[in-house]
Amino acid sequence: DDTPPFLYLSSALSNMAALLIGQGRLDEAARLLEQLVRERPSPNAVANLAVVWMRRGELQKAESLLTEQLHAFPNDPNILFNRAEIYRVMSRCIEAERDYRAAWRESPEAWARPCS
Repeated sequence: DDTPPFLYLSSALSNMAALLIGQGRLDEAARLLEQLVRERPSPNAVANLAVVWMRRGELQKAESLLTEQLHAFPNDPNILFNRAEIYRVMSRCIEAERDYRAAWRESPEAWARPCS
Protein backbone atom coordinates (compact mmCIF):
# COMPACT_ATOMS: atom_id res chain seq x y z
CA ASP A 1 0.00 0.00 0.00
CA ASP A 2 1.50 3.31 -1.13
CA THR A 3 -0.84 5.49 0.93
CA PRO A 4 1.14 8.01 3.00
CA PRO A 5 0.70 7.40 6.75
CA PHE A 6 -0.53 10.95 7.40
CA LEU A 7 -3.61 10.21 5.27
CA TYR A 8 -4.59 7.40 7.63
CA LEU A 9 -4.05 9.68 10.62
CA SER A 10 -6.08 12.46 9.01
CA SER A 11 -8.94 10.05 8.29
CA ALA A 12 -8.81 8.61 11.82
CA LEU A 13 -8.89 12.08 13.41
CA SER A 14 -11.79 13.12 11.19
CA ASN A 15 -13.68 9.98 12.19
CA MET A 16 -12.95 10.64 15.87
CA ALA A 17 -14.32 14.16 15.44
CA ALA A 18 -17.48 12.72 13.84
CA LEU A 19 -17.95 10.55 16.95
CA LEU A 20 -17.51 13.60 19.18
CA ILE A 21 -20.12 15.45 17.12
CA GLY A 22 -22.51 12.52 17.56
CA GLN A 23 -21.98 12.70 21.32
CA GLY A 24 -22.69 16.42 21.34
CA ARG A 25 -19.11 17.26 22.29
CA LEU A 26 -18.95 20.11 19.79
CA ASP A 27 -16.15 22.11 21.43
CA GLU A 28 -13.81 19.11 21.43
CA ALA A 29 -14.73 18.25 17.86
CA ALA A 30 -14.21 21.85 16.76
CA ARG A 31 -10.71 22.03 18.28
CA LEU A 32 -9.69 18.79 16.61
CA LEU A 33 -11.19 19.68 13.24
CA GLU A 34 -9.92 23.26 13.18
CA GLN A 35 -6.38 21.97 13.65
CA LEU A 36 -6.89 19.23 11.07
CA VAL A 37 -8.32 21.64 8.48
CA ARG A 38 -5.45 24.06 9.12
CA GLU A 39 -2.71 21.41 8.85
CA ARG A 40 -4.08 18.72 6.52
CA PRO A 41 -7.45 19.68 5.06
CA SER A 42 -9.58 16.89 3.67
CA PRO A 43 -13.17 16.94 2.41
CA ASN A 44 -14.37 14.95 5.46
CA ALA A 45 -12.65 17.23 7.96
CA VAL A 46 -14.03 20.32 6.21
CA ALA A 47 -17.56 18.89 6.04
CA ASN A 48 -17.45 17.84 9.71
CA LEU A 49 -16.16 21.23 10.87
CA ALA A 50 -19.00 22.89 8.97
CA VAL A 51 -21.46 20.59 10.77
CA VAL A 52 -20.04 21.70 14.14
CA TRP A 53 -20.36 25.37 13.23
CA MET A 54 -23.83 24.81 11.82
CA ARG A 55 -24.99 23.14 15.04
CA ARG A 56 -23.59 26.07 17.00
CA GLY A 57 -25.59 28.45 14.81
CA GLU A 58 -22.49 29.83 13.08
CA LEU A 59 -24.07 29.47 9.65
CA GLN A 60 -22.14 32.22 7.86
CA LYS A 61 -18.84 30.87 9.15
CA ALA A 62 -19.75 27.34 7.98
CA GLU A 63 -20.95 28.56 4.58
CA SER A 64 -17.74 30.56 4.05
CA LEU A 65 -15.55 27.57 4.94
CA LEU A 66 -17.39 25.25 2.56
CA THR A 67 -17.36 27.76 -0.28
CA GLU A 68 -13.64 28.37 0.21
CA GLN A 69 -12.85 24.65 0.36
CA LEU A 70 -14.75 23.93 -2.85
CA HIS A 71 -11.80 25.60 -4.59
CA ALA A 72 -9.48 22.97 -3.08
CA PHE A 73 -11.95 20.08 -3.46
CA PRO A 74 -14.11 20.98 -6.48
CA ASN A 75 -17.46 19.23 -6.65
CA ASP A 76 -16.92 17.20 -3.46
CA PRO A 77 -20.40 15.78 -2.75
CA ASN A 78 -20.11 16.00 1.05
CA ILE A 79 -19.06 19.63 0.95
CA LEU A 80 -21.82 20.44 -1.56
CA PHE A 81 -24.45 18.60 0.50
CA ASN A 82 -23.45 20.32 3.73
CA ARG A 83 -23.49 23.72 2.05
CA ALA A 84 -26.95 22.91 0.68
CA GLU A 85 -28.10 22.12 4.21
CA ILE A 86 -26.78 25.47 5.42
CA TYR A 87 -28.49 27.29 2.56
CA ARG A 88 -31.74 25.46 3.41
CA VAL A 89 -31.56 26.57 7.04
CA MET A 90 -30.81 30.12 5.85
CA SER A 91 -33.89 29.96 3.56
CA ARG A 92 -31.68 30.37 0.49
CA CYS A 93 -33.71 27.79 -1.41
CA ILE A 94 -32.36 28.34 -4.93
CA GLU A 95 -28.76 27.93 -3.76
CA ALA A 96 -29.72 24.93 -1.63
CA GLU A 97 -31.38 23.20 -4.58
CA ARG A 98 -28.38 23.93 -6.80
CA ASP A 99 -25.97 22.33 -4.30
CA TYR A 100 -28.24 19.35 -3.58
CA ARG A 101 -28.43 18.66 -7.31
CA ALA A 102 -24.67 19.07 -7.73
CA ALA A 103 -23.98 16.69 -4.82
CA TRP A 104 -26.33 14.13 -6.33
CA ARG A 105 -24.70 14.46 -9.77
CA GLU A 106 -21.26 13.86 -8.26
CA SER A 107 -22.29 10.82 -6.23
CA PRO A 108 -25.83 9.55 -6.94
CA GLU A 109 -25.18 6.24 -5.17
CA ALA A 110 -24.39 8.06 -1.92
CA TRP A 111 -27.85 9.63 -1.83
CA ALA A 112 -29.87 6.62 -3.02
CA ARG A 113 -31.56 5.03 -0.03
CA PRO A 114 -34.27 2.42 -0.10
CA CYS A 115 -37.70 3.56 0.96
CA SER A 116 -38.62 1.76 4.14
